[in-house]
Amino acid sequence: MPKLKYYQVQQALNQKSQSDKVNQTKNRLRSKLETIRFSRANCYGYALHLDYVLTPGSANANAIDWDNMHVIDTTRIKELMDACIADGLSSVNIGTYKIAVFINQYQAGGLDYHFYRQDPDSSWSHKLGNTGKITMQLPCPKIANACLVGVTDHLGHTITQQAFCGHLYMNPALNAETFDL
Repeated sequence: MPKLKYYQVQQALNQKSQSDKVNQTKNRLRSKLETIRFSRANCYGYALHLDYVLTPGSANANAIDWDNMHVIDTTRIKELMDACIADGLSSVNIGTYKIAVFINQYQAGGLDYHFYRQDPDSSWSHKLGNTGKITMQLPCPKIANACLVGVTDHLGHTITQQAFCGHLYMNPALNAETFDL
């Protein structure tokens, strides 16, 4: 194999650097467009591709009362997963995109859900609250969600602990009418 000359190596590195910059710009623009497109959505609405604030279980009037929950345990995890499945999400791959489900615990002692969705390029994205921006091009959601420990959300609450509940799959039949919106 012939040796590359210094200028050829430098040219290849410059092309890679320009390509990386273009990809970063594209991702920033895509994130801004998604944030505008889903300006009203919370993390669950965003994960379901709906621009609404949604609570797991609300499609069948079986929403979880998060105000009275203070400890992450197997009962809470099961309740959350069951509520999502009751809304129409699937626990088996039905040929649509994957959604990662979490429970976060806050410094004040309360619990809340959090969702990520897998995008067509296999990366993950999420929206923190209904006023937050959409963060895209994330790695595995377990890693991304771990980065939220110590973060203060849009309401001023700090996340102290979390639990991964599992993966669910989007049901293409879900839409605003499913939730009576």
